[in-house]
Amino acid sequence: MDAHASTSPYGHLHSQAKKVIYNVNRYFLEEKANGAPILPPSQALTRTAMASERTVRICSAYNQSLNTEVAPDTPTFSSPKKKNRAAPVTGFDDFDKCVLRRTVLTFYERKEIPTINKIKEELSEQIGYSGCENSLRKVLLKIGFKFAKVDGEKRCRCSSYKVF
Repeated sequence: MDAHASTSPYGHLHSQAKKVIYNVNRYFLEEKANGAPILPPSQALTRTAMASERTVRICSAYNQSLNTEVAPDTPTFSSPKKKNRAAPVTGFDDFDKCVLRRTVLTFYERKEIPTINKIKEELSEQIGYSGCENSLRKVLLKIGFKFAKVDGEKRCRCSSYKVF
């Protein structure tokens, strides 16, 4: 967040807030040019909707949500935040990591090329792995395995420097 936004009384406005301010200002300028209110003051909700260029239903729903708070005199205006979630598939425990390491090493013992798809098939049989190839690739990189080129394609794993 911008340091100026928290110290300034005006704060930082996003484009949507700037558009609402512009629309309200334009509405009041139209009323000034008209010489009288466009709508009677008794229709406050309709005037709000017209000034902000929103529908009456949106304005009433927003006002109802603000009135249900604990202190309706001082409403809080908040925006939805990004929710952080843990990556469930890449959260391998130590046992699963050991099984993965042994699986890759058994490919070398059988003198086969351990591709991601082959490793995934083997893990689905052994521990019931149901994740995608990219998640498996991330776990392999965390363990210490690296990519190696075979026949000009970057498609297999070579043993890591942390072989146990």
